[in-house]
Amino acid sequence: MYPHDTTCSIRVDGAAIWSIVLVAVPVATAVGAAVVGMTLPIARDLSGSAIRINTIMPGIFATPPMLGVPDNVRSVLEASVPFPKRFGAPAEYASLVLEMVRNGYFNGETVRLDGAIRMPMR
Repeated sequence: MYPHDTTCSIRVDGAAIWSIVLVAVPVATAVGAAVVGMTLPIARDLSGSAIRINTIMPGIFATPPMLGVPDNVRSVLEASVPFPKRFGAPAEYASLVLEMVRNGYFNGETVRLDGAIRMPMR
């Protein structure tokens, strides 16, 4: 089976939720865990219909809202990313989406796209 023979669904879950102390935001953490936890079972369930399921957990990206924060806040956030010390570029996100769609063997996966950032404990 080739990529054009399948349907691909890509779900998004915020990577930052996974990095915050569980008691700080239990509902958001539970929802995030559910999204990630369902990726593989749903992929297996829909495999008979040639539907692939993947999840992207993005970190901090250079979107208009993030670029609108004050410079001092933005520099602290960028410095918190281990490498590269910057926000993710929308083109980098799009590149991962395209690879998930193009690669017909990409199925049932959750990918963090976050420069290895983990939010500090509160």
